[in-house]
Amino acid sequence: MTWLSSQAHTQIQKKIDHLSRNGKGIGLKISTTKTKLMRINANNNNAVVVDGQQVDDVDSFVYLGARITKHGGAEDDIKSCLGKARGAFNKLVKIWRSGQLSKNTKIRIFKSNVIAMLLYGCETWRMTKRDEAKLDTFLHKCLRRIHILANDGVK
Repeated sequence: MTWLSSQAHTQIQKKIDHLSRNGKGIGLKISTTKTKLMRINANNNNAVVVDGQQVDDVDSFVYLGARITKHGGAEDDIKSCLGKARGAFNKLVKIWRSGQLSKNTKIRIFKSNVIAMLLYGCETWRMTKRDEAKLDTFLHKCLRRIHILANDGVK
């Protein structure tokens, strides 16, 4: 992925043209179906064109698993990570119910599989108290569920 940043429409069009020309020189082509444009505080909404085809404007996109939005903030990215972590947690329900694994082992599995999924890319998040509360709530619900399911497995 290549990032191009510019303050004016003419500048970004020149950069795209330059990239396209130089890419063709070494056998590369810009795919207009995969290329997206995000405008932040833009006054000019003229189309950006690559080889006669218009580049799509988007309000958000996913980059390395993180959701980037034109409004900034991390709310969308946190929602996405919570959903992925919830899915990972639910896929491991047999582990949580297992009577053969100790709680310490289950917690280590939880940290390596669920927490890692939840906090991927969190270094870039601008956290609010509300976001922190969402993450804490998820964490405590998961830990309670592991405890309850572990006790069900013992019976």
